[in-house]
Amino acid sequence: MRSTLFSSILMISLGLVAPIVSAIGFPEVAVAQSVDKRKVEADRLLQQGMQQYEAKRSDVAIQSVSQALRIYREIRDRKSEGSALALLGFYDGDPSHQMKQNEYLEQALVIFRELGDRKLEMTALLRLGSNYSSKNDPKELKYLEQALVIAREFKDRKFEIGSLLLLGGRYFSVQNYPKAVEYLESALVIARELKDQNSEAVALAALGVIYFANGDSINAIKYLEPGLNLARETQNKPAELLALAGLGNTSNFLGQYEKAIEYSQKGLTMARAEKDQSLEISALGSLGNAHSALGNYDKAI
Repeated sequence: MRSTLFSSILMISLGLVAPIVSAIGFPEVAVAQSVDKRKVEADRLLQQGMQQYEAKRSDVAIQSVSQALRIYREIRDRKSEGSALALLGFYDGDPSHQMKQNEYLEQALVIFRELGDRKLEMTALLRLGSNYSSKNDPKELKYLEQALVIAREFKDRKFEIGSLLLLGGRYFSVQNYPKAVEYLESALVIARELKDQNSEAVALAALGVIYFANGDSINAIKYLEPGLNLARETQNKPAELLALAGLGNTSNFLGQYEKAIEYSQKGLTMARAEKDQSLEISALGSLGNAHSALGNYDKAI
């Protein structure tokens, strides 16, 4: 369940891409009439890339932003170069290109630090932290902790929640349950203050899974059931999947096999629809255990 927990938290946290992009703050092409024509063209390409990405045309968005990046480097516009690099790190969602994404983001991070732009530094750190997560790279903790410090410095609660959720997932993945609970409880408090029900749902589901992993089924249920209800209310599928997986396993542990089958079957259907193989494996295992306990050996097999 460690990888499935983290992947689900990550999916929710990547909902921060829109505020990350808006935080970069690009110049308006219309006010750049007196600027070098090449900068005007680069700004146009950059905005075009943003529009293409919003239209779910990532491949052409990457081309537009790459062209803008080339021009910014030629005319030595460092801040715009950093913005273009950051966008390339955000836009390329192909997992096989993750090393390239991280290269772009690390270059952007150098520029943002050089310019002393703490908010843009935070956006790059947060995305780098989420990118490295799939490999459990030690760099991830460093990036996420730094992003959290800056988010708190600027009282940016949305970015603070993102950092806390990702840190909770990271500490859970290395079985440091007290630290994971600490971060996720903090995320839950802020989510409720902001009435951010998406983040609240994933924090509840994640906490429930952690308590189950730590052998505390009572607290697991206490978090998983409201997490599932809120996830369904907000149509938050990743959080719903995570809660169903947790409830399936917890119900099995408590000997509530019919409930385990109900939760796990729903989770299996959703996992297959969402093409989430980790959660599909978890659901199949839970169903096998429940059917075996009830004597339905053919189904269990």
